[in-house]
Amino acid sequence: MKHDETRGLYLRGQYYWLQLPMVNGIRPKPITLQTTDLTEAITRAMEVRTNPVMTPASGLITELEHFLIYKSQRKNYSASTRKAKFYVVRSFIDWLPRHASVQSVTTEQVQQYYDRLLGKFSAATAHKALMDIRAWFRWELEVEKKVRRNPVIGVRAEPVPDAPRVRFCTKEQRDKLINECPREDLKLVLMLGFHAGLRKQEIIQAVPRWFHLSERSLDLCATPTMPFNRYKKPRTIPMRQVLFDFLQSYGLREPFMLRPEVKKGKDIYRYDFDVVLKNYVKAQKLPWVTAHVMRHTFASLLVQDGTSIFKVAKWLGDTVRVTEKHYAHLAPKDDDIEERPRIKSRGRKGTPRH
Repeated sequence: MKHDETRGLYLRGQYYWLQLPMVNGIRPKPITLQTTDLTEAITRAMEVRTNPVMTPASGLITELEHFLIYKSQRKNYSASTRKAKFYVVRSFIDWLPRHASVQSVTTEQVQQYYDRLLGKFSAATAHKALMDIRAWFRWELEVEKKVRRNPVIGVRAEPVPDAPRVRFCTKEQRDKLINECPREDLKLVLMLGFHAGLRKQEIIQAVPRWFHLSERSLDLCATPTMPFNRYKKPRTIPMRQVLFDFLQSYGLREPFMLRPEVKKGKDIYRYDFDVVLKNYVKAQKLPWVTAHVMRHTFASLLVQDGTSIFKVAKWLGDTVRVTEKHYAHLAPKDDDIEERPRIKSRGRKGTPRH
């Protein structure tokens, strides 16, 4: 091992640091190499010597806010997604040492935080938080160039099983919830969730121009309050007869279909129907029903009835891969089809074909 390769390297605790030589009589601050392995430290030290100057970073919260603004401007994140990710990553920042910076965060710290999440939440929830933190540091690395590597890379994460959606309403439960609903606004929520598969925010931000009664379809397109992207896609959904009949009496209301008199405040949602829905489904002895469950019910019952995964994915605004992962287990099997009574096909004049 050459002396030049280890020049300036030293251990502080478990981690290697690099002290660069003085420049114009001023000694630079030591740089953490974020590794406990000497070979890796030598490699990283060579990278630092090649490019010793980096863009200075501001406070962690400010850095996070700039990241989310960047994502919003590029239409990668909606307003609600931006707020949700802020709270997820903010929890990680609050857990870090008080004077931490983006350059000082280590893989070991991220690992400790991830392990802590595993002790409190499911592997899926912990993995989602880890991916949000990784996206932030990827931006710091590739766009802002304020870190030399993403500290999330190298974290040992638990495998997240591709679990199918399990809980959804039967047709009888769905119809009972809709038919016995005493409130007109809540009934619209149930209709759009159970019979169109809309997400919670889509229900809240639904506008009249999405509803084409003459064509019996919903055309979900971007509006000033409901952007779409490659993850939450605009789409056209056939309008079921039961939804069409309801809209005949409910009407098309401006500027929003649901509670048009309510204006956007400081909360994530313009109007949040969660409390009303929870109280109602609890009284109906179905306390587990949420807006998400209504969307899963829409897709699950379609697949059970033999609708193709491709069509269901198109109507949900999801990819075929994601839809197949969650709902393919509900599709009729070949042996199920064989057990169904065969219906003889008939010609145009109604006579059986031989």
